[in-house]
Amino acid sequence: MKNRRLPMRTLTGLLTAAIFFCPVSNYMANAAGTKSTAIKAGRSKNAGASVMTAFELLTKHPVNGLNVYRMRSNGLTVLIQEQNLAPVVSVMMVYGIGSRNEAVGYTGSTHFLEHLMFKGTKKYDPMRGTGIDDTLKPIGGINNATTSQDRTNYYEVAPSQHVGLLLDLEADRMRNLLLREDDRSSEMTVVRNELERGEDDPDELLMSGVYATAFREHPYHHPTIGWRSDVENVPTERLRKFYHDFYWPENASLIVVGDIKKEAVLADILNKFGRIPRAQKKLPTVYTKEPPQEGERRFTVVRGQDVPRLLLGFHTVKATDKDTYPLEVLQSILGDKGKTSSRLYRALVDNGLSVDAYAFNNVMRDPGLFVVGATPAKEIALDKLESAVRTAVEDLANKEPTEAEVNRAKLEITKRYRLDAVDCQGRAEQIGDAIGVADWKWWTTYCDNISKVTPQQVQAAAKKYLNANNLTVGYYRPKTDQDEKITAAAETSAESAANAASESSSASSSRETIATTSSVLKPVDENKGAGEPPAQPGGSTSNDDRHTEPLRIVSRKRGIGKLGSRTETIKFDNGLTVIVLPMPGSGTVTIAGKIKAGRYFLPNTKSKVPGLAAELLTKGSRKYSKFKISEILESMGTSLDFSADSFFAGFNVDVVASDAKAIIPLIADVIQKPLFEQEEFDKSRKILESNIEERKANTTSVAWMSLRHALYKPESIYYANTFEDQLEHLKTVTRDDLVSFHKKQFTPANTVFTFVGDIKTDEVADLIAKEFASYKGSKEETISIDPTQVNNSFAGRRIMSNLPDKTNMDVVIGCSAPVSIKSKDYFAESLASAALGYDSFACRLAPLRDKYGLTYSITSSLTEASYPDSIWAISYSVAPENLEKAQGLITQIVKQYVKEGISTAELAREKGHLTGVYVVESRSPRTIASQLGYSAIMGLPLDFLENFTQRVNSETQSSVNAAIRKYFQLDKCVTAIAGWLKQDKASEDRKPAAPTP
Repeated sequence: MKNRRLPMRTLTGLLTAAIFFCPVSNYMANAAGTKSTAIKAGRSKNAGASVMTAFELLTKHPVNGLNVYRMRSNGLTVLIQEQNLAPVVSVMMVYGIGSRNEAVGYTGSTHFLEHLMFKGTKKYDPMRGTGIDDTLKPIGGINNATTSQDRTNYYEVAPSQHVGLLLDLEADRMRNLLLREDDRSSEMTVVRNELERGEDDPDELLMSGVYATAFREHPYHHPTIGWRSDVENVPTERLRKFYHDFYWPENASLIVVGDIKKEAVLADILNKFGRIPRAQKKLPTVYTKEPPQEGERRFTVVRGQDVPRLLLGFHTVKATDKDTYPLEVLQSILGDKGKTSSRLYRALVDNGLSVDAYAFNNVMRDPGLFVVGATPAKEIALDKLESAVRTAVEDLANKEPTEAEVNRAKLEITKRYRLDAVDCQGRAEQIGDAIGVADWKWWTTYCDNISKVTPQQVQAAAKKYLNANNLTVGYYRPKTDQDEKITAAAETSAESAANAASESSSASSSRETIATTSSVLKPVDENKGAGEPPAQPGGSTSNDDRHTEPLRIVSRKRGIGKLGSRTETIKFDNGLTVIVLPMPGSGTVTIAGKIKAGRYFLPNTKSKVPGLAAELLTKGSRKYSKFKISEILESMGTSLDFSADSFFAGFNVDVVASDAKAIIPLIADVIQKPLFEQEEFDKSRKILESNIEERKANTTSVAWMSLRHALYKPESIYYANTFEDQLEHLKTVTRDDLVSFHKKQFTPANTVFTFVGDIKTDEVADLIAKEFASYKGSKEETISIDPTQVNNSFAGRRIMSNLPDKTNMDVVIGCSAPVSIKSKDYFAESLASAALGYDSFACRLAPLRDKYGLTYSITSSLTEASYPDSIWAISYSVAPENLEKAQGLITQIVKQYVKEGISTAELAREKGHLTGVYVVESRSPRTIASQLGYSAIMGLPLDFLENFTQRVNSETQSSVNAAIRKYFQLDKCVTAIAGWLKQDKASEDRKPAAPTP
């Protein structure tokens, strides 16, 4: 149920830092007063010692800042951590129930029940407009729930003065769920739509297949979402029994992290949860164990038009086993998709065998799987890729990793753990996940246990678990690809199954294959890419900058108000802008960069150049090889990923405070002196080609491409080429294109850096002056949008794209909207769009999900707020048989909204909502840094942050209604639909519709 927590789509251009120091709205202030009173009343009633006697203290002293208690009356575990980085609180309830607690006939019930936990109690009932989403929206709270094999969690994040309300929501639904038949009926189709979305994703499909094949007896065999027939037919009574079996205090852990006082929160918890009794009978337990696997297992999925995939799964151990920690280090050494220094990247991607490769150790309550996956490069057969993957894995079993590899991996894991826990929600998620697979103590000792791992232990774990007798192999192949290179040993057809002698003989055959494939692994030159380039890659640096004088500061300015007075903007003599917001004691530093180097600055035939240039910045620079860059970042527990969008290139990197000074020289070198080596360019272009091929079979990508292709002329920055044209244009892109683009766009005047965290302003200024001394270039670029580049010839039309074998459709209804963050009616449009469909709940479009069960997700948003004429769109997913009904309801809702306008109550709710969301979204330095940089590069006024609340509250019913009438015009919209279309009288597929008049 991941769509409940959504990014700020409607106000994506605004600064989430705004409310970080801004006063709350009157609506929120009144609510805050009510909740504060409730907490005080609880403290008065259960003051001091009387409160503490109701809890058993499980930690004599805080462990990693965590205080742990157990309520004596009912066994509820309570975990509290005070974290005062931002005025926000996260409340999470974790139940010890996951899909491992299910059996045939009611698989998916845990997840289905998770959905129904939002359908109402007598107190919080969405059918009466008092549901959880209705209650949280006016205060800007976000909420979600997730289900895994081992646990279910529910969480809310809101301004901290509302902690009492969040606790009340969780206490109420623990035992008071209504579980109406109508709720089950409507939500079943929502869950089925979610299931269909997963079926259309080849990665999810392959992962489900690996688990279903690797586990034959243990309930990890079935997917968390369940089998389709169980989801469709499970009766309400079975779900009700599940609820009454598991939703009790002694099977729950309540986590509260944020800007709170633990004594007041404990009193409120006692007041709200103390009256709930223990379960009347013993909680059901899982006693089924998976026997050891005795030979290799294989399967193949043949479906659709997606690019091929490979996935390997090895049985491992439960979370509390000592071998968990060497396996975690082993995962890091093998690597994820973005780590250039990893074993898998070097063996597969760098050798042209795959476009990505990753390893993942799935830590679970019962023994789980260690999986290794890869996507083959074009014309590489799956059996050849499999052999190379298995060789890379076997190398770790045959020879222990180096001390340096293991140390980097341990640093990566432990530092990343610290960085992910900076904000209250990240900390709550870590604790909750630990409880799911083990208990809270597992979280407190995890990093210490990782730090003790040795190279010998890593090798021993690889040898013990990553072997052929313990292996399940899954292939995904598109129907259109015959894949003749796959050998009979890799097939799972009835014929090959009949010819296979046994699992053990298959494993023996596979080992022989591995022994013949070592030739695909070429030796790697560790220093390749470092040193002087054959030619200066870009004109923004000099050939010899060893004696360049440091930059001079030409101005230093502070803003006004609580945020501005702490933020300093520094201008250097080369035109570079640097913003610094110190947060002493936070323990981390986030560095964000924004550069005017997006697709806007090139014709659409060269639209892939900015993305490739951004990608190649970290693939080798004057001082650092690509492997050295990756190793440095790995030892910091972070990643440095550059990307490019319509207007800007950028990055956002977070490090522990002790690494902040060390990463600045690296950032400086890759920005100023990238090599853009021909070999790396060729590899990146090949990977991009594969990504485009993959998007051709993705319903979401196809729908949005079709819409952009129809709404704009080719000269527009918002126009999208067809995927076929993108592939053709990509062939014409050269290394010289990247060099020229870098020289023109990567200049100081086009660049803004932002530092937020535990670092001093003067330290930043000195380092920037030194490391960016040779950063030169022309004056700042300007951006303007030509309104005549909008194409109106498709207004009111449908574009339908056929993607065979897809069970789900993606639909986007959109038109060009002449509004941007600098428009006078921007806030009015934002409020109007949020009320219509900020997310799938508590909005005008919500009935499509909540009442009719037609979609898993539906939203209304402005896609890009930076400049005018981007797309205002309604997007949703739907089963093909429900398409016309959904379209009719949307038309009816929007037309009624345009006719009636926003109500007084809706407007008040949305003002509180947007104001509160900014508090919540600005809880981490990472978000604040990114948005401060965005503010500066957009040239927004200095008072923009401080006056955000005033700007929102100044909008009137009249101004919002004017925006509704101006922008939400369905007759000007194009509807783009992507999915599997059928002829009315025959089962033949329709030909793909060409998006031309």
